[in-house]
Amino acid sequence: MTASTETPKRLKIGVITSPHGVRGTVKVRSFTEDPDAFVEYGDVTTHDGNRTFEIAIVGDAKGTLLCEIEGINDRDDAEALRGIELYVLREALPDNLDDDEFYASDLLGLETRDAAGEITGVIRGINDHGAGDIVDVLHQDGKVRSYEFSASNFPDIRLGDGYVVLSPPAEVTAQDEQGNVH
Repeated sequence: MTASTETPKRLKIGVITSPHGVRGTVKVRSFTEDPDAFVEYGDVTTHDGNRTFEIAIVGDAKGTLLCEIEGINDRDDAEALRGIELYVLREALPDNLDDDEFYASDLLGLETRDAAGEITGVIRGINDHGAGDIVDVLHQDGKVRSYEFSASNFPDIRLGDGYVVLSPPAEVTAQDEQGNVH
């Protein structure tokens, strides 16, 4: 048996947005369906898994969670965490999803194909910039292009078969060389 060198898949479940008060409490924007659930999925870490956070939810404020993090005891410590994205291992998340549901991280590494079934690339990244997910695809020509994650751009997702259909509008394909997000 050989050891796997593949990095475990992590799913972004929240982000520390700002300090709250002077005692080290932070505001966290949760990305989970049930905002309070992200502390129930095991270790909450940074993307690389090098830092683990022991988090307790102590309240909410205007759509964000108020959280205490073990070892963070004042506003300066809390301020230093601003912008840190919070992750859990994909394997820790429930798998009782409906047939048409999936986690964004499940798309990583899938092939992209055109409507005729020809392989066009592979999904290399998924980014959430607040207005919706952007999918980075490494194409056969070696270029990475970014596409809005929408039903029109990705009309068919076949997780079990290991691919998605990528179908950007024709005018977008013509604009690819300008580096636009589609």
